[in-house]
Amino acid sequence: MNDQEHDSMARQKPGILRRVWPTSPVDPDTFNINLVIVPAVGAPAVDRFLKSNWAWLIELARYSEVHPRIFLFDYVTEKTDGSIWQSIVFRGSELTDLLVHDTDALARPLIFVSHGLGGVIVKQASFSWALRLADQQGYNPSLRRFLEVHSGTIFLSSPHPKYARRNDDRIPLSHLLRCYISLSKAILDQAGAEEAIIQTVCRKYQEAAIEVPVISTFETKPTKISMGLFRSWKGILVTRSFAEIALKYEQLFATQKSHTEANIVDAGSDLSEEIFKLLCAVVANRQNIHVPSRPQPQPVQVDNFTWASTAPDPEDRPDQIVSTPSDSKHLSSNQAVFGSTEASSFVFVQGVNDITQSQAVAQVPCLVLGPEPQNPDFFGRGQILDMISNFLNPMAGDTAGGSPVTRSFSLCGLAGVGKSQIATEFVHRHIASYDAIFWVQADNDNSIADSFIRIATEIKLLSGNEKKDAVISRNLVMEWLSNPVKSRPEREEEGDVTTEMATWLIVYDNADDLDLLSDYWPTTTSGNILVTSRDPLAKSSSSLPGVEGIDLETLDPEESSALLMKVAGFEASQKNKEQSAALGKRLGGLPLALAQIAAVVRRRHMTFQEFLDVFNEEPSNREILLGQEKYQHTLSTIWHLDSLSSQARSLLSVLSLLDPDAIYESLFDHELSQARDRTFPSTKLDYLDARGSLLKSSLVKRTEDEQQLLIHRLVQDATRAHLSTDQLEQAFGTSIDILSKSWPKSSFLFSHETSIWNASDKIVPHIIKMARIYEQDPERQFPLETLRQLAGLLQKGGWHVCEKGNFKVAESMFASSLQICEQHAQDIPEEYADALFCSGSIASDTNRFKLHMELAKRHFKQRMEVENKKPKLTLGAGLAHSEMALAHLLNNQYEQTIEYSMKAREINQESTEFLSGKYWPFFAIIHHAQALIGLNRHEEAEGMLLETLRWRQVQFGANDTESFKTGYALQVLGTIRQKQDRHAEAFDMFNRALDNYKATVGLSHHRTGHIFVKLGDENIYLGPFSTAMSLYNQALQIFESYPSAYVQEIARTAFKKALLYELLGNMTEAARLSSRARVLYSETVSEYVSYDTTLTLSDYDSIVSIWAR
Repeated sequence: MNDQEHDSMARQKPGILRRVWPTSPVDPDTFNINLVIVPAVGAPAVDRFLKSNWAWLIELARYSEVHPRIFLFDYVTEKTDGSIWQSIVFRGSELTDLLVHDTDALARPLIFVSHGLGGVIVKQASFSWALRLADQQGYNPSLRRFLEVHSGTIFLSSPHPKYARRNDDRIPLSHLLRCYISLSKAILDQAGAEEAIIQTVCRKYQEAAIEVPVISTFETKPTKISMGLFRSWKGILVTRSFAEIALKYEQLFATQKSHTEANIVDAGSDLSEEIFKLLCAVVANRQNIHVPSRPQPQPVQVDNFTWASTAPDPEDRPDQIVSTPSDSKHLSSNQAVFGSTEASSFVFVQGVNDITQSQAVAQVPCLVLGPEPQNPDFFGRGQILDMISNFLNPMAGDTAGGSPVTRSFSLCGLAGVGKSQIATEFVHRHIASYDAIFWVQADNDNSIADSFIRIATEIKLLSGNEKKDAVISRNLVMEWLSNPVKSRPEREEEGDVTTEMATWLIVYDNADDLDLLSDYWPTTTSGNILVTSRDPLAKSSSSLPGVEGIDLETLDPEESSALLMKVAGFEASQKNKEQSAALGKRLGGLPLALAQIAAVVRRRHMTFQEFLDVFNEEPSNREILLGQEKYQHTLSTIWHLDSLSSQARSLLSVLSLLDPDAIYESLFDHELSQARDRTFPSTKLDYLDARGSLLKSSLVKRTEDEQQLLIHRLVQDATRAHLSTDQLEQAFGTSIDILSKSWPKSSFLFSHETSIWNASDKIVPHIIKMARIYEQDPERQFPLETLRQLAGLLQKGGWHVCEKGNFKVAESMFASSLQICEQHAQDIPEEYADALFCSGSIASDTNRFKLHMELAKRHFKQRMEVENKKPKLTLGAGLAHSEMALAHLLNNQYEQTIEYSMKAREINQESTEFLSGKYWPFFAIIHHAQALIGLNRHEEAEGMLLETLRWRQVQFGANDTESFKTGYALQVLGTIRQKQDRHAEAFDMFNRALDNYKATVGLSHHRTGHIFVKLGDENIYLGPFSTAMSLYNQALQIFESYPSAYVQEIARTAFKKALLYELLGNMTEAARLSSRARVLYSETVSEYVSYDTTLTLSDYDSIVSIWAR
């Protein structure tokens, strides 16, 4: 908030904290709890509002035995010249001040009750309390008192925007203002542009992780608001996703109310009962309130209910103490059972050793450095390095009485200004200051994921089976960063805290898309983060908590002169100073350009003046790049390429199109005698000569250990900008040829073989880069063969990342391929069919069954048009029929599934590949078998599966890890054993399937999640229950990593956990999970399911695919 805005806020009428119940003086000792109402922004006059919309709360106070005292935060939102969102934030800080100085309000347990945007005021007040306490080192008694008495929050239709980039389906926050206030278009436009202010408040509240019970409601009834003269809008303002905060102790409730009615709670409703329970629980626990150094959640038991965790995945893992309601009588330790609540009856339940792990201890010291070595010619920037060093000081320690703090600093600026060089220099100067330093290439999702895999491997957090899994790597690294255990004593005595914590620094380099960092940004830890980005928002973005930073400027003439003379090897004579200063000014002071030009001057034995004369007088002898950056920086620099051979220029052109951080030289091992660009090196010797020229000119660098080439992005931009249309098409085509020849060979086009994953990993980043370049200029007319190959590479690369579970990247690649193929469907019909198959495949993997049916039909039509023109049907025709079988299977149409499966098998079994013994119609058989299971024809299905497993054992051995197919067959066979009540055999089948999945797709894949659920089911039959709970939790963790795709599985698994809690006697947790499952079920079937409707396991079975049942 700037000074002008602050003055505007200060001029507003101050808010007051009014006691509204009781209305007459009463002995304060008769009251057990304080409630603070924060109404919606712009709500009507308080007296009238209390008698209508808040009457239910007054009635609750009047007649219940809770004996609350009710305060109301009375404030007015005025139409100031400043930001209306800043006004709301100001009110939150104001509420904090009022409560700090009100001894009555803090004399008893305190619960906030807010409505609409009033909830944002509560969030600002809540987390600012913690921040103030941190600033005052925990010594402010009033602030400490708040931590003691704050016992819960009720958000009635309060928005909680979670992302800086607004989702298309979310209503603008300004619509909530229109419910009560008439604002000018200018104020509303400003509000729309500044929504990030509210998003920041909500994010900080969420990150504060205030561990008190929270009740949040959302609307199911539309609200009508005025949009101006003769115009109105009607819709639901606060949906479930818009209301949910995702806190550990949050419960969500749907209300049959519009937004303006949402703070009316009907007597006898589930919401009313839950609020009453909360008040009772807080009152009952009043004597237990204390001030912990770090507040820990405690269940509060009142009569027959317990307020327990409401997180989507509560920490009820069997390696932790579990408590649930039981009889009040004391139990001895030998009487303790799972589910009791007596202190003497807590038990530890052993987990599944090969599935769950305790907090890992990383191997430190560890350095995972960037691709660039320390630059011996690094010059200047001392003030900036000191600034970073002072800010990212690992010796600064924690603040706020031991509360963890993450220190973050961003270097922003245009390409070539030296961001990465400064970061590299800082890292090498401070290696001894940190136990661990991690360099993350943050260009795109794939690069970040690869970096985290490397980090997890280097610090020994991964087991052998997990090394290929991006999700597990991210989770393990993030977990360690939040609790960076350096070492543990061999034996810890009770009460002896001797765990040593590590200091760490993580560098996110080239983080130009800040949204990519959200899943990889540590927030609740003591560590240090350095970011380099072209985006100036990186130093102030709401998506990066607590970041400071600077915009890097170019070098001034004096600094430019010194750098030129140092790199060129010139003495600092007055003449050289003047000439180099003039040249530096002419080049705009860009460090990368200055270093390149100095190298040219030195190599050509020129003076600075001679170079400047050529530069100014002979345009034909220079290459100029004039680019307009989106941040209104003008980039003007030069690379003199005349001295390069034609082969070196051709190689540089290709390198300019590839991912700059992952160019393995193995890409150029293939001879390209028919390259589109005939000047491209066609032999190994030609390649070595061309590479030598680029290395000599410092246009590229080489890492000998990994045999990679490194090229600066600015060099890439400059090279591409100076290619003619023909040259760009030639370089693009040559790059496509190189990637196509380098893609690893597999048995079939869409293979599930894991043996090609490592080689594929090296090529996928280049395919993504090529697709982006193509999409930047969609009007450019590339040759059809180039487009055909690009579409094929996008399919192969997308298939690869989809196999590894990265559906977001895969779907983007498939969409790009489909777009190309649709534009040229007549010319590349087979590739078009492949693109439809790929898009349909990811739709089935992510539970979009209707979309999969649509794409399967389109694929079938296109594929059969191609196949019918061939002399004999091939495996492609079998694939088309198998996909149609899957589409019908996913829609529970079992007879149609069998029909298409049998036709697919008939076609495949006549193929050359099958007759030679190299191919087995696996999926046609799997789909057929599952359809038979759906029809209760188990013996027929069993025979198919056993025959399939025998074939695979002959081909790949008893411990088949060629792909997940053996695990899949074992999973389906285990399902048959389940239905036959042969549970010991089913358990064995599922365990063998899990071993296969762990060795192939990894521990975070949805297939592994399905197996965890099935093993959990078997442990309920075979025991112990504790292991079943652990397995369900593992499954939920996997499904919730992609909640939009697996909401059905989440609902079903949550319901299974609810049933298990019923068996354990914990009816409160069972009810909570059952409620959550019901809400998710309603989302899936797209209709509200009332609590009068009893849902059974068969209902939840009906919304998941057959292989998940």
